[in-house]
Amino acid sequence: MEDEVFHYFDQAKLCNYEGTGIDVHISYDKDHGRIETREVRTLTELEWLEQAETWTIRTVIEVKSERVIKGKTETATRYYLSSRVGSAEYFAKNIRGHWGIENHLHYVIDVVFKEDASLANAGNTAENMSLLRRLAVNIVRMVDPGRGLAEARRAATYEPNYLLGLLSRTFVK
Repeated sequence: MEDEVFHYFDQAKLCNYEGTGIDVHISYDKDHGRIETREVRTLTELEWLEQAETWTIRTVIEVKSERVIKGKTETATRYYLSSRVGSAEYFAKNIRGHWGIENHLHYVIDVVFKEDASLANAGNTAENMSLLRRLAVNIVRMVDPGRGLAEARRAATYEPNYLLGLLSRTFVK
């Protein structure tokens, strides 16, 4: 199926997407010293795709991004399958929103908990520690939303009553 999707979009590009049923949304961002162009294409006419009905695929999405940072250009193409029907603009917003949340959480986890520097990698240790870090972030955001995560981590480390308060408000009725 992967080859069929790649081939369809390649063929559509050759005819400048005319008559292909592909919806296009292009967005441009310029911030933090980088320029990014995102082209999102969606296709909902999937009679050519055998697995569409079996897998409840309603939309095939292609996302091409180009980032220019300090004169260096990076490009990437990603494909998604969705059981929803929507425009290219709809999927552009949803995909961007998902990665914005994911990137923000990863940044917080790495800065506050230094996850990328962690040496815990035996067996399932890395996955388990990652789960505990995310749980800690969610507990602090739920119980003490006015406190920054780094400050809450320090307080939980050096003030046993603060840690006990977080845990009791989360796990005790």
